[in-house]
Amino acid sequence: SQFHPSAVIERPAARERLTLDDFVADHREHAARGDYDVEVLRSLNAGGTNIVIEARAGSARCAGIYDLHDGRIAGAVEYWVPPAETG
Repeated sequence: SQFHPSAVIERPAARERLTLDDFVADHREHAARGDYDVEVLRSLNAGGTNIVIEARAGSARCAGIYDLHDGRIAGAVEYWVPPAETG
């Protein structure tokens, strides 16, 4: 209900362009495996129709820019930084 049915989510670093169905399936897959829970750390209203967030999913981090139309997410660009390797 937070997304327009035609929403597109881009992840440039991964060269992904996800439809809403793909985006939801991706998050369900990670949740089913117990990979992570997404935690929004900060959000900033950047002018009424744009929201910027910082989030964490496990030890991965994300900065996302979300375009709103009629109060719902119509598009997004997410920049993910994978967890740092240890060793």
